Amino acid sequence: MQDIQREQFKFGSGKVTYKDTFLGESRGAIEITRKTSVHEIKKEAISIVADCSIVTGIKLEISMTLVATDASVNEFFNLQTLLLNPSIGSNLADTAGELVIQLDDTGVEHTFSNVVIDPAFKRHLGSENHIIDAVFYSYSNS
Repeated sequence: MQDIQREQFKFGSGKVTYKDTFLGESRGAIEITRKTSVHEIKKEAISIVADCSIVTGIKLEISMTLVATDASVNEFFNLQTLLLNPSIGSNLADTAGELVIQLDDTGVEHTFSNVVIDPAFKRHLGSENHIIDAVFYSYSNS
């Protein structure tokens, strides 16, 4: 099995759009972390070792620092349904959206579906540009 290094899951800077709303441009690398959910099946309840394991879901954590103008920040905060409404117990089909990252250096576009934003983001105000540290989660369940 090939050893995958964490650096291979970093994109360069690019334009970021979420739910068809331009949020800004990323500053520095966009980092992606992949987490896999596994359900273990044991024939006997007292067994320590699983007889088989089934992948039940994959979650991507997409972290970035956004540079946003006043207009972009207003658009970001106008997405109240994703920032203010509680997500616990909600249907991803109703609350999740599409995240699109268009890389500056290559023009390549990466699209992630079933994405929700972590409402615990950080915002640093500037005179012309604002810095937002944001984390997005993309879910895929079987």
